[in-house]
Amino acid sequence: MRWVVRMSRQVGHFGGVQVAHITAVSRIGRLLGGPPAIRVRILMDQHSRNNVMNTSQKRQAIVEALHLFAANGDVQLATLPPDIDRASELALQWDDVWVVVDKALPELFEDPEAVKAIIEINRKLDTLGDPGDQVWSDRAVLEMGAWEELRHLAREVLASLGVPRRDPPPLSH
Repeated sequence: MRWVVRMSRQVGHFGGVQVAHITAVSRIGRLLGGPPAIRVRILMDQHSRNNVMNTSQKRQAIVEALHLFAANGDVQLATLPPDIDRASELALQWDDVWVVVDKALPELFEDPEAVKAIIEINRKLDTLGDPGDQVWSDRAVLEMGAWEELRHLAREVLASLGVPRRDPPPLSH
């Protein structure tokens, strides 16, 4: 078997923190039953991650993530490039926000039920499946009950916060 690797690197900003996205795709990963893509995100340093975003920015970041997770499956997939593992990318986008807000949730939202539901979304994502499972496919995002449960929870949180639901914009080519 041969390794077929494609690497790409993008640098962007997330809440004022520089983020490097490095993607490596290997055919052997899929053949061995693992994920076809290995994606590494590097947040420049712990100090920056915790101190750059103020409370309002953290609240906005989680609300944006909730909008993405509340959207219908086809809308979720349309926000991402078709040549990546989009189900995994959805989870990674949540993780980008979670790493910044997890310990701050009680101070971000007064409603303890909203906080519990946000924590439940994170828990469900953590236990959704192992790399390579069918749950990490476009079809699963569109059809699996586990993804629909995540959408339902995200919609409930937005409603409890009094935030009108809106779909994230599709990826512009």
